[in-house]
This record gives sequence, structure tokens and C-alpha cells, in this order.
Amino acid sequence: MSDKPKSPVVGGGRTMEPVTGQKSKSRLAQLAPVENLKEKQQKLKEERESKRARLDERHYYILTTVADGLGLEVTEVEDAILEGVQMTRIKLHVTYQISNNINAHKFSYFTPKEIRPYLEQIRVGPPQPKFTRSTKPKVFVTNGRDTPLRGIALVFTKVEPGAQITEQNISKEINFTKLDTSSQGKNGSGLLHAVESLLSSIFIPALKSLDGGWGKLDSPSGIQIRTDFLNTLDSFVSVLVGAQESLEEKVTLKPCETYELSKINTPADYQAVANSSEALEGIEQCMGVWLKQLEQVLAESEQMRKEADDIGPRAELDHWKKRMSKFNYLLDQIKGSDVKAVLGVLHAAKSKLVARWQELDRRVTDLANEARDNVKFLYTLEKFCDPLYNSDPVGLLTLSQFDPTPTPMIHSISDTQQHP
Repeated sequence: MSDKPKSPVVGGGRTMEPVTGQKSKSRLAQLAPVENLKEKQQKLKEERESKRARLDERHYYILTTVADGLGLEVTEVEDAILEGVQMTRIKLHVTYQISNNINAHKFSYFTPKEIRPYLEQIRVGPPQPKFTRSTKPKVFVTNGRDTPLRGIALVFTKVEPGAQITEQNISKEINFTKLDTSSQGKNGSGLLHAVESLLSSIFIPALKSLDGGWGKLDSPSGIQIRTDFLNTLDSFVSVLVGAQESLEEKVTLKPCETYELSKINTPADYQAVANSSEALEGIEQCMGVWLKQLEQVLAESEQMRKEADDIGPRAELDHWKKRMSKFNYLLDQIKGSDVKAVLGVLHAAKSKLVARWQELDRRVTDLANEARDNVKFLYTLEKFCDPLYNSDPVGLLTLSQFDPTPTPMIHSISDTQQHP
């Protein structure tokens, strides 16, 4: 008889393998991530509490202002800024020794398109995507250069760049401004509206009400410089209003829903799609939608303008600037890859829609060039028109006479402005 130990037998003739140290190690390996997770969570908790302990009245002044401006609880804002290095950014603002070059900070409150998970490194389970999408607005500190503003911004700036911020003087040394880009406008015009509202409602009225504090410009010789500066600000506000209207009125060609245009890249692709009756039908439907859009824009552009009797020359410039913006935006789309792909297929198929498109393309190009020329030459007249808005009749007598030099240029180049 052999003394060799027999393997345990299980019903059916199968043998059961003895428990080895390797299996025990695998179980320990499975438990290790859980233990590491608990340790890291505890470490993060300790770090947050350590940061919380370093908060003083200066921080709470800022956090309370942010909470009031956003309609949140102070604890919500406090928890948000304890993440990552945001506390360090606030410290740079309120501490004199390391803040000589840090004169402003911005608290943003909106839903970022992509957020890097702060606890990504301690997840358990299968790998997760690098970026996750959040649906809840988030409070975070930013320098204003790295993250585009899509919601509300609360900006804190120092009155004196080199001033030391203390608990006693923070209310005097820190200015607070709120910009809400989400409440008005579309196509990205919300930011323009926020800046325009800030200037026209706060800064410009405040500057116009100042009797002093202009430094060297308080002298009689500086009065005209101050007046010109304020008039320039008013003009800039008008530009912002016009830019908002241009963004809101821009026409975007509808995406092609009847064929996947990304599949069309080469002349061979053009011919292959043209040879397929079903695919060609989808391309022609897409072109038909674009033709209707362009025809509508052109029809609207030919309508008679209705203007009040008391408008000035600035209204003419604003009209042509908006017109130039609209048609230049259309031209950019006409030169885009989607239109190029559709035209390539239609050319290969010898479609009759090509001739219609070329005619509309020519008209859009002519109108864009016309608007550009008129804007160019109306700008040459702008400096002579500004005194009409900014001076009284007596003041107009002291101004330099009108320079007729731009007139021949307008008559020789601009088709619209050469006739009264």
C-alpha cells in the first residue's frame, strides 16, 4: 500500500482540490481596495476639516456674500470651496504676503460641461470614464481664464492691489460684482447683456455723477477728456446692444437629418452617393431645406426698413453692422464642409438644385460685400457724427468743420450710399 495521501472524492468521481494559500491571498487582495478606500476617505475627511479649521472671518465674509448672491446656504458654499485647491485660491486673495499680483477672484455658479471627478482615484470596481457630466449647478473658484462663463459669476476685486486684507477692513477693501449670463439672450448673447447692464446701470451713472475724484482730469483742461471718455463708454454700450441683436438674429443652416454627411469625404464618395437613388433623395431633401432658409433671409432683406423720424446717423451704421454680421455668418456656413459635401454629390448627379443654390450663393455674397463696404465708409463718418449726439448747438460751433474726403470714396465704391 502506498502512503501517498488521496485527494478527497466528491460524488460523480470529481476530485476536490485542497485549499491553498493562493486562494487566501486572492481573498485578501479583494478586501485590500475596500480598506484602502476607507483610509483614503478618512484622510480626505481629515483634510477637509483641517481646511475648515483655517477659515476665519474674512473667508466667511466672502462665503456669505456668495451665498446671498446665489440664494444658497452658507454651508453649501463652504462645502463646495473645501474641495481640491479652491481654498488656496481664496487664500491668495485675502493674504497680503502672497497676493501682490492677485487682485481679483471669481466664484462661478453653473453646470460645467465636463467635471473631473475629485474622488476618481479611489473608486472601486470597473474603470470609469475620465470625465463625468453633472446636472446640478456647482460653485467653484476660478481665475476667469480657464473656464468659460455659462451661468452666474460673482467677482471680488481689491480696491488697492497691494492692500492687506484684514477682518476689520475687508468690507472696504473688497468690491463685489455679480454677472448673470443665463437670464437674458440666446446664442451666447447673455454675457454681452450682463456686461451691458453692468455698465449702463452702475458704472456709467456712477461716473457721470462724480463731481471729483478724477485726479488730473479735475482741471478745466481735463473736462473735455472726461466728456469724451464717458461718450465713448456710451458708444460702447450701444455696440454691445447691437452685438446682442446680431447674435439673436443670426440664421443657422439646419443640420442635415436625411443623410449622414460625415460619410462623404472624397470625390469617390460623391459619385457613390449620387449613384444611389435613396441616398441622393436624402441629399436633395437636405439641400431643399437650405434653399428655403436662404430664400427667406433674402426676402426679409429686401423688405422696406421702418425707422423713426428722429433717428440719427448711428442708426444707419448699426443697421449695416447687423446686416454684415448676418450675411458673413451665412457665408461662413456656405463655405463649410457640410455644404461642400452636399454640393459635391449634387454636382456628380447633375442635379438642377445646383443652379438654384449658386444663384442664392451669389446674392448672399453680394449682400455681404455691400454691407461690409457700407460699414467701412460709415465708420469714416462716425467721428463727425458723434458731436451731434454729445454737444449742444453752441458747442457744435467750436468743432472742426466736416471733412469731405470720405464722400468721393463712398460714391466710387459703395453702391448703396452713393445715392441719397
